[in-house]
Amino acid sequence: MVTRREFNHLILGAAAATCLPDIASAEAVAGETGTLDDRTLAVLKATAEVVTGVQPLQGYYEDYYSYSALQRAGYLSLYRDFAGRVDRTAKRLGRADFLACDASTRAGIVEKTRSILGGGSRFENPIFQETLAVFERTDAWLQLGYAAWPGSPRGQDFYKQPI
Repeated sequence: MVTRREFNHLILGAAAATCLPDIASAEAVAGETGTLDDRTLAVLKATAEVVTGVQPLQGYYEDYYSYSALQRAGYLSLYRDFAGRVDRTAKRLGRADFLACDASTRAGIVEKTRSILGGGSRFENPIFQETLAVFERTDAWLQLGYAAWPGSPRGQDFYKQPI
């Protein structure tokens, strides 16, 4: 269960991310778009689990990352670069790859990637802050005890009268 203070911290972090500049505009204009491979998508989902601290809902994060890679210039190469970077860090730690690591090792790798002066700032908004924004709109509501998040259809779940 997420406390009110933690929830407000997540909301403020996501709100601050909207004020930060997006990835470099020259890179975004020159960037390609396309479909993410399964490996990169799995790394991004594992990263979402580390960043949010909960097991992510099936489909929402994958849909968001896939949409961003298809529609937003530069995101495909950014996601691939991030997946390669965390895999290389995991190999330096003696693991096969990022997905083979346990939760605490993954958290350490993600924290190390965020703290890298040049690379961390490049990934901060498009991966970490946007993942928190997706969490804020979906999983955070469930963590607070709601049956669903605003805007999700659920009226027929509690219908009691016979038809």
